[in-house]
Amino acid sequence: EQEKNEELDFLFEELEKEEKEEIYGKLFYIYFLGDAGFEEDLDKANVWLKKLQKIGAGGSKDLQEVFLVKKKMQKKDTKS
Repeated sequence: EQEKNEELDFLFEELEKEEKEEIYGKLFYIYFLGDAGFEEDLDKANVWLKKLQKIGAGGSKDLQEVFLVKKKMQKKDTKS
């Protein structure tokens, strides 16, 4: 999994910060919500969230909070 992430980093290396924010943000939401034909996958959403945080994307702190709430809710649901 780590190798795949490094390959992806290489693909986006040349992009401006704003372009990275847009792409990483969209990929976060795709996995966070299970959108665009992809299943919800919080582990993959977290990968893109971390990339947003790494580049200092605006709003990534808010996304982190929403992510943590959803993750807690899922844990609660699996315990019931």
